[in-house]
Formats: sequence, structure tokens, C-alpha cells
Amino acid sequence: VQAWINGGPNPKEPTGGADWFWYPQQTIASGVLVDGARIQFADLNNDGRADYLDVNPQNGATRAWINYG
Repeated sequence: VQAWINGGPNPKEPTGGADWFWYPQQTIASGVLVDGARIQFADLNNDGRADYLDVNPQNGATRAWINYG
């Protein structure tokens, strides 16, 4: 997973903000060796941070990694 910070609308864009600034950050998760389509994000422990989930589409089995910041 790569992190990007939303910098807001591009003031130079003539269409009124259809173009946005995105600032690349760093890799925040290197993966768990599954197809990226299986990865979901949800706040499992209600701390305001997105936790990392691997959800198997065949049977719904889920592995979770809690984001401690």
C-alpha cells in the first residue's frame, strides 16, 4: 500500500478543480502475498485509524492487522 496525501484542488485547473494535487508519501504496507483485490481497510477497534484486512472472497475468512500508528 502506498500512501498519498490529498493536497486539494489544483487552482490552475480551468474546469474548477477537476484536477487534484496528490503528494506521494511512502510504502505503509508491503503486502501479505495475496491479490490486492482482497485487501480492505476498516477501523476495527474504533481508534480512528484504518486497519488492514485480507478478506477471502471464496469463504469470507478474514485476517486483520491492527494499525497502532
